[in-house]
Amino acid sequence: MSGSVRPPDGYVVVDKPVGMTSHDVVARARRLLGERRIGHGGTLDPDATGVLVLGVGRATRLLRFVSELPKTYVGEIVLGTATTTLDAAGDLVGTWDMSSTSLEAAREAAAALTGHIEQIPPMVSAVQVGGRRLHELAREGIEVERAARPVEVYSFELEETATPGVLRAQVSCSSGTYVRSLAADLGAALGGGAHLRALRRLAVGPFTLEEALALEALSPEQVLAPAGLVGHLHPITVDPDLVDQVAHGRVLEPRQLGAVGEGPWALLDDAGRLLAVYERRGDERAKPLVVLAEPSPSAPSTDRPQRTVDLTPDASIPGASIPGASIPGGSIPDSPIPDSPIPDSSAQISSVTNGAPGSAATTEAVGADGPARWSVVAAGSFDGVHLGHRALLSEAGRLAKEVRRPLVALTFDRHPAAVVRPEGAPPLLTGLERRVALLHEAGADEVVVLAFDAAQAAIPPEQFVEETLAGSLGAVAVVTGSNFRFGQGGRGDAALLAKLGERLGFRALAVPLLAGDDGSTVSSSLIRSLIAKGRLGEAAELLGRPHELSGRPAENHPSEVILDVGLALPPAGSYRALARPDGTARPQSPNGQADSGPADSDPAARAAVGGAIAGPGSGPDAADEVTVELLSGDDGDPARLRLSGADALRLGGGRWRFALVGSALGAEEGR
Repeated sequence: MSGSVRPPDGYVVVDKPVGMTSHDVVARARRLLGERRIGHGGTLDPDATGVLVLGVGRATRLLRFVSELPKTYVGEIVLGTATTTLDAAGDLVGTWDMSSTSLEAAREAAAALTGHIEQIPPMVSAVQVGGRRLHELAREGIEVERAARPVEVYSFELEETATPGVLRAQVSCSSGTYVRSLAADLGAALGGGAHLRALRRLAVGPFTLEEALALEALSPEQVLAPAGLVGHLHPITVDPDLVDQVAHGRVLEPRQLGAVGEGPWALLDDAGRLLAVYERRGDERAKPLVVLAEPSPSAPSTDRPQRTVDLTPDASIPGASIPGASIPGGSIPDSPIPDSPIPDSSAQISSVTNGAPGSAATTEAVGADGPARWSVVAAGSFDGVHLGHRALLSEAGRLAKEVRRPLVALTFDRHPAAVVRPEGAPPLLTGLERRVALLHEAGADEVVVLAFDAAQAAIPPEQFVEETLAGSLGAVAVVTGSNFRFGQGGRGDAALLAKLGERLGFRALAVPLLAGDDGSTVSSSLIRSLIAKGRLGEAAELLGRPHELSGRPAENHPSEVILDVGLALPPAGSYRALARPDGTARPQSPNGQADSGPADSDPAARAAVGGAIAGPGSGPDAADEVTVELLSGDDGDPARLRLSGADALRLGGGRWRFALVGSALGAEEGR
């Protein structure tokens, strides 16, 4: 880190050095600037250099407007040789004698590759086919059919160099254009082959190499104001009377803003500071795409005790200080799987008010009909409660403050695929209890757990919305991801939710999916894939924390932990981990009162908390770094963790949680 000064929200333009991936640059910038929330606005290959726009802090949400900008490159095209990767990094696959090719002929061929054309993505690109990136398949020697994609090449200029057979090329093109493919296509059009080398990006829209900084020179003082990221959008200076409404993300009329066209528009205050980006929705509505402005300090607070609401039949309500529900066999839906219907709203709704640790629970019956119009509901699967989920919950929390209502996170007791297509049910990033705790940490005042079975999978989406969202939960607003699906056959989507909301009297807001550093969508499926490959550092970046495994010590093997079944596992091997007693799940005692949890009720666990695991005098949230060996289960047995140095670190009873912070050999990616 370059210092103790935390950078403001904004952006920097970096001259990416050769030999680093775009992800490497982001990771280095995070250390130099002392800010975790950094992303980039368009991938560059490791061998390429030049303009890379980095968003910092909350301004990362504006990178979507940067990645779509036109780009300008300069590089060298080597005629007469073709490679596996279409650039100098690949293996030679063919040679041709093209020494007689004239500059005029090459320019004619380049002119034919200018304008609106279609390109087939190269096998070494980051495009996904069947859920896997092409470059991953290419490394395994697998080539798959790829659909051509429309792009636009604005200019393709060629000049001779001092080296015969090597042409200097400058290309201006739309986002998504592969310059290496242009080089290969040029060689083929001239009757031979060619590859690209020494690629350098000169500009991304208005961001040029002249303003780019050396990566190692970055400091918090060099972060520029967020408005510069959307300087290419139509600017609108907002009337001071509307600033707070914009900060709350309210839907406005375009005429109130003085907006013309469809947008998007960059909304600024009198000082030129960016408040938000809006666009037209319908004839008379201007809706926010991104809101950066903070509401005025006088905005009402919704601080209130957290509650866990449980719609699951015969479920066990957890203890007072635990922000979670204990449901046998509970598991978590994954965001790519359609969010399925919920039980009939006649199911009893119970709620638990969370007090201070160790306090007693107060349970109240809310009833089938529920109170009228009292909550903002954030609906989704929330497997892992990763950065994408937290972005959605942040938007929902902003809306909840605006309407002075609690924020309710709606989730499920099991993965819908476990019912709809059991053979396709994926492993989970978190157990149900941990997920509910993370939802509370992310700002949910209450968490609703809905049971899911075959009968409920057949409930029409309209019934789900009318009886549960509008009925039992009394939603004044429902916030979902833009890919939200629900109801029988996944027929319900964000558009249907908005339509039903207009009829039933609640507002529906679909939040765009969060993009990662490389432009891919942050999803539970992607994180699972990274974990399965042992790339725990990259998974942790998307989760916002290390991946966790949990379980109970084996009865006859005090150095081993039997892991909870169904959790996503990295490859078998040794890992560094932070171990702590898991106080998330607090089961009820027979008298109906809440047990205080394993860290408090189990003498052995309590001794471990105060001793070898957590250090003398530390509490249940403390942890110590240990080395664990992951042992895959055999013959259907659950997987296990074996702790090194068990004589010095003997586990007590109760549950334990292990946050995987790295490979024991330090070999995993992304850390």
